[in-house]
Amino acid sequence: MLELVLSTALGAAAFGLRVQEHRCSRALARYHALPVGSAARRSVSEDGIREAYWAQFYVFLIGVGVHTLLLSAFIWMQ
Repeated sequence: MLELVLSTALGAAAFGLRVQEHRCSRALARYHALPVGSAARRSVSEDGIREAYWAQFYVFLIGVGVHTLLLSAFIWMQ
């Protein structure tokens, strides 16, 4: 049962990474579509977009980790 919990957590992390990479690439495509000298493009940097999406992914990983620990503790107590 513990193996099921851990494999599910690993699958969730892999899926979350794929989703975040897709969302980040779409946001970067919108950023590159802006005119070069525009105020909107100057107000946001490419690195800022990447950092924001990676921060979201790290929060997701923390949530998966906590969920996995709670499920593992529950299974261990049974």
